[in-house]
Amino acid sequence: MEIREIQIKNFRSVKEISINNITKIMGFLGKNNSGKSAILNAIRMFWGELELTEDDFHKKSDNIDLKISFEVNDKYINKLILDSKWGINKLPTTVEEYRKLKETLETEGIKNAREYKEKIKALSQINSPKELIESNPIIHKVWLEWIKEKLQIKDKCLQIICKVQKKTNDKKGSFDKSYLIGENKISDIERIFPKLAFVDDDRNFTEEENGKAKTITSKIFDRYIMSNAQNNNDRGCELGKACKSYDEIACTKCVKYLEEKKVNELSLRDLELLIKERVNNSSINISDKISSYFNTNYKDGYKVFIEANASIDKAFSVITKIYDSNLNKEIELSKVGAGVRSIYILSLLQAYHELNNENDILFIIEEPEIYLHPSLQKEMGKILRQISMRNQVVFSSHSPLIIKNCDMHEIREVKLESSETSVNETTLEHIIDELGYSTSDIINSEFVIISEGKDDRLRLEKIIEKFYDVDMKKILILDSNGCDKIETYATLKFLQKTYLEDDFVIIRDSDTAEKSALLENLRNSFNENIGKEYFERIKNKILILDYSSLENYFLNPEKLVCIHAVKSEDDFYEKIEKYINTSEEQIKKYIENHNKKFPEKARFKIDSIYNETSIKERIEDIKKYVRGHELFGIFNKLKSNIHQYIELSDNNDFKEILDHLNKVPYFQEKRR
Repeated sequence: MEIREIQIKNFRSVKEISINNITKIMGFLGKNNSGKSAILNAIRMFWGELELTEDDFHKKSDNIDLKISFEVNDKYINKLILDSKWGINKLPTTVEEYRKLKETLETEGIKNAREYKEKIKALSQINSPKELIESNPIIHKVWLEWIKEKLQIKDKCLQIICKVQKKTNDKKGSFDKSYLIGENKISDIERIFPKLAFVDDDRNFTEEENGKAKTITSKIFDRYIMSNAQNNNDRGCELGKACKSYDEIACTKCVKYLEEKKVNELSLRDLELLIKERVNNSSINISDKISSYFNTNYKDGYKVFIEANASIDKAFSVITKIYDSNLNKEIELSKVGAGVRSIYILSLLQAYHELNNENDILFIIEEPEIYLHPSLQKEMGKILRQISMRNQVVFSSHSPLIIKNCDMHEIREVKLESSETSVNETTLEHIIDELGYSTSDIINSEFVIISEGKDDRLRLEKIIEKFYDVDMKKILILDSNGCDKIETYATLKFLQKTYLEDDFVIIRDSDTAEKSALLENLRNSFNENIGKEYFERIKNKILILDYSSLENYFLNPEKLVCIHAVKSEDDFYEKIEKYINTSEEQIKKYIENHNKKFPEKARFKIDSIYNETSIKERIEDIKKYVRGHELFGIFNKLKSNIHQYIELSDNNDFKEILDHLNKVPYFQEKRR
């Protein structure tokens, strides 16, 4: 469930705006007090996470209207199946609703309402939508149609209106708030929204430290620690009896003793100790994960502790502290410097992204670059992009480093004109002027290579050092996370105005798509953002790889045996075959998504991978059409031994890349 359109009326500096075509990641740029926060806070108000005041109403208006259009699919609707408000126990709720479903029910063998109720009663032990779909497809089909009807979902679009009205005959600061779908008022509508994770520009670290509701720390606690605490049953006790610390906390040696007790034998103290043990064990993993990122982003010698507390008579709570080895003491998060606190937020988001397996969270972040060093602003931009692969991200920013991996259509310009906020699409020239995008990255370089990502950059460096006699300090490899990003456009603009105008190449993954389609997309985006005719001048500098990604050029079984990444060449093929068989659905979806305009070619590519020939005969097609990141990840020792692999390689291993570089005068003269 993701936001696609927002209409805001009479909220703060917004009289009336519409924001359309909202993407998985959406950034709002603008000067201070232009209305960026008003847009983000309007969304929070819709979610019920903003306490309204008189000042939130635009000028002298008496009402606020907010309409959000969501894109939803059956997978998300299925999540409501066990909800006490929207689930199967609540449908149909009226005679009219049942009459609408009667024909479907009779077709599926349910004759009357009594039989339907008996069916529903029998489902009281259902634990998941999948279980319902497998065991009771009739009820699932009925429920799916009912919920779509109830929420008026058409063409995967759900529109919800939030209205806030000042109470005219009541005390100041009192408001009526209601939600409508069409013209029907809906109660408990917040239950169907995605979860919201909000980071404001005040960075209230006292709340973050104490894991208050609505903080990112709280989200991690609720979604990761608590879910693990409920399922973690791997502790044991070889002694079979309680230890001396039993009165304080259940240690790992006495948990088994408590678990073996019958339910009616457990005291409240037993229950509390078991809860504490589960929560404590689960919180250790998240603390370690955050600490790892924190040390990478800041410096070694620090440890982040999220101490989870639980008791029978009090709510669950957490306390966050940072241990500084230099001072040899723990420091409360709210008392460390502003820069360190922002590094904590970055580390927290990275850990959250790694540990979170759900796809129903909306991240709203005000100025994610605050207090971060430029190098860490780049990292923040990357983690926002990574998070957006699974969850929607909406942010405001003043930093070109945060948005450099964004597409142009993922950015909106916010302006304040005559005290009214407006939102518009923007241009590359305006971003360069507004944010001060700098050319410093390409100064003192002799050649520029634009590649897809950080890992590609590091591997290309090693390949070039192996096959060319060059000083890598004079070659800039930009990892742009895509060749149609703002960073790429800006870089090419600058190259046009320098002596480096002709000294660059672009190397991008094919991602199983058709090369002709990728080139056409690049042509269109370059024409739109850099200028017409430019693409024709530089298209010979663009290499679209035959394989889906650069990682697949490191899958020579002979070399993998030499670096001990596999036991033998047969072992290599067995691992590949096992992966493509166990990941068939994922692979097919990946190919289909990247070949939507060419369904027949998608089918051909899938058939090339899955047929009766031997895995050896299919390996080239597998390298072309299976995502390289996954194939690369099969071989655990490959990443750590990548330098050794390249040293063992020959021209044939990277022939396509070397042939492309050999056409460039700069590299022709330096070939080993």
